[in-house]
Amino acid sequence: MKKMWIIAVEDTAADELFLAKFSGTKEQVVKKLSEMMRTEKVLVTGSEKLLCDLLDCGWLDLGILDDTKYDLKEIVEDLQHNGIKPSLNIITGEIFRKGQKALEEKLEEKICELKSERDDCKKDSEEYNALQKQIKELKRCNTENDIDWSCNFRNSSIWFYENEEIYRKYLADEIEEVEDDMGFEF
Repeated sequence: MKKMWIIAVEDTAADELFLAKFSGTKEQVVKKLSEMMRTEKVLVTGSEKLLCDLLDCGWLDLGILDDTKYDLKEIVEDLQHNGIKPSLNIITGEIFRKGQKALEEKLEEKICELKSERDDCKKDSEEYNALQKQIKELKRCNTENDIDWSCNFRNSSIWFYENEEIYRKYLADEIEEVEDDMGFEF
């Protein structure tokens, strides 16, 4: 069975650490690793090294950007336009900020949708009161206060600081959509 392998090789005499990525069966990877050790070839390309230098991160850290659906070029251009030097952690923070904003918009849409449904009901009916209760709960939510994150290379994460149960109760599908766009889960 073919798999992706990431192998670290330490040259203690030179005090260097080499990272190599392989795909293939275990036997193929062992053969490739043996060849690499004989030829001292490291499988981190020059462009990957340059990107790591520019983003102030390690080679393995770059993988956290693989799953985002946001336009990374746009994010970097916006940062540069504002005089900010892009780094992996700053870009990750912008991804989280976009996710926070997207969830805020979905929250507002949900409240408007429920208000419209409520307004179609007879006032003080059971359905009207249930919708009013949902609206009141959702109005307690504020994505700027309720969501927090930490950007620390591969250990970057985003979470609900407050009102998680309300978000998950009424916006489960919307949260999943935002998570999919960000490439990170709350």
